[in-house]
Amino acid sequence: MVPGRRLTLLIIPEEGGRTYEYKIPRLLVWVAVLIATLILIGLGLGLRSMIQSQEYAKRVERLQRDKDILVEEVQRVDQLEVVLNQLQASNAQLRRITAEAVGLSDSGPLARTSRVGEQLVSVVDRLRYGRLRTVPTLTPVRATSVKYEGNVLLYRPPSGSLVRASAAGRIVNWELAPDGDHHLRIDHGNGLLTEYTGLSTTTTEDGQYVQKGQPLGLSHPWLGVRFALIEDGLTRRPQIGELWL
Repeated sequence: MVPGRRLTLLIIPEEGGRTYEYKIPRLLVWVAVLIATLILIGLGLGLRSMIQSQEYAKRVERLQRDKDILVEEVQRVDQLEVVLNQLQASNAQLRRITAEAVGLSDSGPLARTSRVGEQLVSVVDRLRYGRLRTVPTLTPVRATSVKYEGNVLLYRPPSGSLVRASAAGRIVNWELAPDGDHHLRIDHGNGLLTEYTGLSTTTTEDGQYVQKGQPLGLSHPWLGVRFALIEDGLTRRPQIGELWL
């Protein structure tokens, strides 16, 4: 195509009449085509942008819903945390009440509570009034052999065996011997105590309340676990495999 040449546009009416003839430069035609192409491209890009904006709006809406759900979950977690703290406070209060009921004091030196007419709680009364957990009936450690050393039971468990509290109470004497042997006593109230020696490690501390069956530590690699039962300052001879009376 040679620049400067023109195109002829004829307009001829169907019913006759005057015929119109226009001379249009080719350059003008190409410019018009280019402009129309650009307009079509712009319309396509605009339509695509509109579709993408709608998709983004939907995504934002979904994210907003997820955010609202997450905020509700966080609020529920906060409420559960408040309830948990209340339950922990109630549990601590119940433990103090239980300790007082079995003759343990939560502050000051541990001693028998002075209630009017109080006597040593017998096994029958402990069973009757729900105090069985303070009776040392649980074997403290699983051992391959057990024997007496005077009034003390000597267990020979495998190295690293778990030693448990034979009854619920409070640790009143926690000591560490020079050879690494841990000694501890548990006060179960009403002048009744149990003593454990031969622990290589311990998970408790002096003054801590423990529940029946709660782990106290691990047995020593070569020392046996010694278990003593003390009532009113006297060491009693516990019966192997029998309920202590």
